[in-house]
Amino acid sequence: MRQGIIFNEDDTHFFYDHADGPTPDEAEARRFIRGYQGTQITDFMLCCAGRISGFPSSISDSWMDKYDQRKENGLDVDYRQHPVVSCATRMWREKHVDFYAVCLDELRRIGINPWLSVRMNDCHLNDQPAAFLHPAFFHAHPEYRRIRHRAPEGYFDRCYDYALEPVRAYMREILREIVFRYDAYGIELDWMRELYCFAPGGEYEGIEILNGFMREARAILNEAEARWGHPIRMAARVPASPQAALDSGFDAATWAREGLVDILAPSPRWATCDGDLPVEMWTRLLAGTKTRLSPCVEILCRPYPAAKSKPTSVEIARGLAAEYLSMGADSVYLFNYFDMARLDGAEENHPLRKENYRPLLNTLGAEETVLRTERRHMLTYPDAGPIWRRKFAALPLKLPENGEGQFLRLRTGKIPEGMRVEISIGVRGAAPEALTAFANSRPLTFVREEHIVPAYTDGPVYVFAPENTSFSGPFLIVEIHASAPAEIDYLDARVFEQP
Repeated sequence: MRQGIIFNEDDTHFFYDHADGPTPDEAEARRFIRGYQGTQITDFMLCCAGRISGFPSSISDSWMDKYDQRKENGLDVDYRQHPVVSCATRMWREKHVDFYAVCLDELRRIGINPWLSVRMNDCHLNDQPAAFLHPAFFHAHPEYRRIRHRAPEGYFDRCYDYALEPVRAYMREILREIVFRYDAYGIELDWMRELYCFAPGGEYEGIEILNGFMREARAILNEAEARWGHPIRMAARVPASPQAALDSGFDAATWAREGLVDILAPSPRWATCDGDLPVEMWTRLLAGTKTRLSPCVEILCRPYPAAKSKPTSVEIARGLAAEYLSMGADSVYLFNYFDMARLDGAEENHPLRKENYRPLLNTLGAEETVLRTERRHMLTYPDAGPIWRRKFAALPLKLPENGEGQFLRLRTGKIPEGMRVEISIGVRGAAPEALTAFANSRPLTFVREEHIVPAYTDGPVYVFAPENTSFSGPFLIVEIHASAPAEIDYLDARVFEQP
């Protein structure tokens, strides 16, 4: 089985991180990349074009253009003190360093496949009249936005409408410029920034529109292969479930069958990891193709939309990787997992803490290294999908006072023989003696009360465990009965070695 970690580096992190010190030079860019040498990372996605190009571009505005800009959308602006704009411009103009060319070269030197990533419909700060992330194209063409039938309201209303040929032409030219400028192993089309690419009601017709766009993108890469003398792969990030992807216009199965994409990364958007990402459905859809399946682990996690969004813990990151890989994924994709120099006050199990970061990068990419680690499998919810589908969350869940059982499912992936399982249940309004719980039809016994770290719930969490039995996964159906008013607001399965 092809395994490993695909790592995404966004277009601002390096410059934010180096804004306060000396202007970074080529040696610093190479040092940054070498920090990932000797890990399980096989492919490194460098975002070079979000809303703004990270290099001097003839198609889109760059950081350097934003540095020089004094008027935007009729307003006076000055971005020279913005940390990203300032640092990136100094690096280009003072040190004459092409950051992406250097990073691509260093990645090849250390044996990691170097990719460039393009955010296909990013809308950061789109509700502001002027911002360091706004290209001139955005202001010049309000008629290209997906909401045109009324005044924009929501965060995604000003995303581009891919039903419009000028929008697709603009993005094709950005792709063409990138692949002919840089010698990359592959190009990622990141459709999760953002997935709302059509006016409401245009999504179904959009399926064939985006199929055509993907074929055109593949043709551009084929042209660039002749320039560079080697294959150029294509990857795509899409919504977490096949149905949500198709309903949003992304016919990922067709892309795979036609050989358009080499890597497919089903992903949550941002607010939480997806603890129930349907790997088994994706593997069946991709069977017989050469497309590599790499589900995404995000940096944030929460049990339901109104809950506090907290960093994904080390244990939850391990749990997601274990379930993805053991259910048939080819690799694991990490998004927003940047090396962070400053994490004051972070919990001990924060995945980006220095003592946790590199061990995770040497654990999450293979079944043999992650399955026997201590891990948690937390019940979450899908945080993004078609606009007409409400964010369905199983929690919070009220338990009937009449004792009628309620059922919740946890995806665990394989549980090796000899490993123990405990079920942690966050409960409001009832003591543990008021609960009766089962997992896969086996009785559970209350063993203790604990506090979850990070605090995904503020209430008490009761831990239950089976007696003299084990589970093999990949799913646990948790059945809960209550003899008093109660509401469940948290659920996870902790898998750990038998002492």
